Amino acid sequence: LPPGEAGAALQPLAEGLAAAHAAGAFHGTLRPDCVALTGDPRTGDAGLRLLDLGCGRALGMTLKPDVSDAPERRRDPRLVNPAVDVYGLGALLFHVLTGQALAEKPVLGGMDWPWIGPAASLSGIPTPLRQAIRKALSDLPFSRYPDVRAFGAAVREATPSLLTFVP
Repeated sequence: LPPGEAGAALQPLAEGLAAAHAAGAFHGTLRPDCVALTGDPRTGDAGLRLLDLGCGRALGMTLKPDVSDAPERRRDPRLVNPAVDVYGLGALLFHVLTGQALAEKPVLGGMDWPWIGPAASLSGIPTPLRQAIRKALSDLPFSRYPDVRAFGAAVREATPSLLTFVP
């Protein structure tokens, strides 16, 4: 999707996750295959909708780590918290904008090898939006946005003129 449409589509998902977080629930495994784009982004009536609520954890299930998972969750698949969901939301926005999943990071000696990140794939994305995505995808949880609502706000601020749609 174009940046403005992708930014608008992300907002309902970010708000829904923020409400879940306020109630003490975290998804933990936000991935492109667990959301669907609904509505028509050109009219502003679109959004990313969760197809699963990460309920497997309640049943004691643990999904195999995926490249869309935060680095700390790849090391400990049981880990769920706001920072993990911020990373997942950033990975989803990356996927919606580029049509690509994040690249696998090589692992050396049990540690993630230094990674340049998705900069090349985001070359056509406006700089403020690219910066917001890179911050959400930081390897360091404390360097990400403090919560999904803050990431959603950063995406809104990065695409203000792009969020007006012409049918």
